[in-house]
Amino acid sequence: MDEVLLWTKNICIAAVGSALFGFILPKGNLQKTGRAVLGFFMIWMVFLPFASFFAEDAPAAFAYEEPADEEISLPEGALAVYEAEIENTVASLLDENGFLYSDIHAVCHTGDDGVIDISRVEITCEKDGEAISQFLREKTGLVVQIISE
Repeated sequence: MDEVLLWTKNICIAAVGSALFGFILPKGNLQKTGRAVLGFFMIWMVFLPFASFFAEDAPAAFAYEEPADEEISLPEGALAVYEAEIENTVASLLDENGFLYSDIHAVCHTGDDGVIDISRVEITCEKDGEAISQFLREKTGLVVQIISE
């Protein structure tokens, strides 16, 4: 289905381009020759997908190959940077809302597909642990683990 959509878009673009080019051709023999060339070009664009029946290889526009399944890996230190950004974001949210804490630690891991997952955020505080946990769950959806000092 994507090939048909691509083919249709190509024909529309070629038709608009040919029409615009046809308008700027000077009158006389050059105009007749130019319109003939544009006509052949449009015919070629319409029948281009059917050329694969006559060729051994499919045209490049229709040759699509699924990417091979490969293990995706992050650059070294990327996970630590991601965790630090989460920690900074959580710290700024807590600071803006007047919550007191002594330490924040984000725990993340990467899955087989290379996606970074946030396992939990550990927050060390003396009081208001439940309020902090509920606040962050509502604001960010993070799983928060409170560690009492």
